[in-house]
Amino acid sequence: MTLDEMILTTIDLNYDQKVTLGRKCVQEISDGLFAIGFSEEMASTRICDCIRLFVSADKKCSQEEYCLVKDIYEFTDMSYDEFFDFSNGGTNPRFITAMDAFIDALDPDLKHYICLFGLCLLVSDDKVTREEYALLRRICE
Repeated sequence: MTLDEMILTTIDLNYDQKVTLGRKCVQEISDGLFAIGFSEEMASTRICDCIRLFVSADKKCSQEEYCLVKDIYEFTDMSYDEFFDFSNGGTNPRFITAMDAFIDALDPDLKHYICLFGLCLLVSDDKVTREEYALLRRICE
């Protein structure tokens, strides 16, 4: 499946399907990181870095992204402002380069789940901006 086909397929998912897919991706990413020796804290940090990377792609933090992450993780006590602060900083060129190198070094299946998780975040508002597309292409290739 091409990147464009993946985007269209994911955009067409309803909200509950995006939440379910996001949860599956987080579980697969966690399991994959544990399998290569990451502690729970290290894996959590890397998943948070992925959230920061993809949410910041268009230099905005949308209400839809906040709701999706909140529902994937079943957070009940994280405000939008807290999520905004948490997800800020993902556009730093050094951060993007480091994340790209980290993701590229992973097993292809693990990389796939990271890209799919990022895609879920990017399409939470049912569109993909030019900036989001460019980041997704860079990370997935």
